[in-house]
Amino acid sequence: MVLRRIRNMVVATVNDNLDKMENPLVMINQYLRDMEEELSKARHAVAQQEAIKADFERRLTHSQKMKKKRYDQAQIAVNSGEEDLARKALMEMKQHEEKVLQYEEIYEQSVAQLVELKEQLGKLEERIQALRDKRHTLVARANVVKAKEHMNASINRIDSNSSYREFQRLEARIMDMETKANVYTAYNFGGEQTAFTKLEHEEDVEKELQKLKEVQKA
Repeated sequence: MVLRRIRNMVVATVNDNLDKMENPLVMINQYLRDMEEELSKARHAVAQQEAIKADFERRLTHSQKMKKKRYDQAQIAVNSGEEDLARKALMEMKQHEEKVLQYEEIYEQSVAQLVELKEQLGKLEERIQALRDKRHTLVARANVVKAKEHMNASINRIDSNSSYREFQRLEARIMDMETKANVYTAYNFGGEQTAFTKLEHEEDVEKELQKLKEVQKA
């Protein structure tokens, strides 16, 4: 008896775990959680790309300013007769000019990448929102299914319940008693009617007999 009870407990636990594993709502919620994590990573990637773009923009702006500054210094040095100083300023100007070209290319790439990431992020957000909306519909449908299953289980329990079967037996017995009572009543009333009919027939017969006698006398 104890072993059977332990076995039933183990089986119930296993079945409960299987039900949870196969529960569509659990799987939907897990899927949405996974998608939310992906969305969080995507937003973080966009934020990082925005920071990278801003950094290259600052470097580009700085190189452009330094290029102009060294050019202006070279002009001042030439006007002052400081050719060596002017050459040095122009050399640094060329270095900043190369950096400007380099940063312009990288900055444009970072802008394009940011645009692409934001488009993908927008699509991902739309998809997840659609899944959230669909989840509400699926939850409602699942609740209907659960309610039906509960009702069916309740009906089965009632049908298999000994009290309910006893109730049905008593109902059948009452119906049998009603049938017998109706038959008995019909029989009694039928008997009385037959008796009255018989008396009426006898009276009619006597009348006809009397007529025949009168005709014979005449």
